[in-house]
Amino acid sequence: MHHSKVDLSSLQIHALETLRGEKIVTMTVLANELRMPKTQTTRIVDKLVSRKLVQREYDSTDRRIIKVSLTEAGLELLNFVVNDAIEILADKLKSLDEKDLSVLSSTATRMIEVVKALPL
Repeated sequence: MHHSKVDLSSLQIHALETLRGEKIVTMTVLANELRMPKTQTTRIVDKLVSRKLVQREYDSTDRRIIKVSLTEAGLELLNFVVNDAIEILADKLKSLDEKDLSVLSSTATRMIEVVKALPL
């Protein structure tokens, strides 16, 4: 199944992936992690809440603070999407010969090194 068949945008998938490792994050933290304005993040979260993939919770002491977390359904769907993407990539990589696989591997390794060396 491809992303379009699960009817999630790449931004929605990114939001789910961002929430995967966190128990609960505020909308502000999520917006910062997604590197987008809170208004746009709110629209993404609204759609995910309507599909019961994430849940919203208001802080008991300050209702301006909105916390977001991944639901079990959201985690299951995210795992499905990630596994599907891995299967698609693995299928495509099968067509490469050893030389191309070696070049791809060394290039990917170098790219990771460069990205890690970038200043925060």
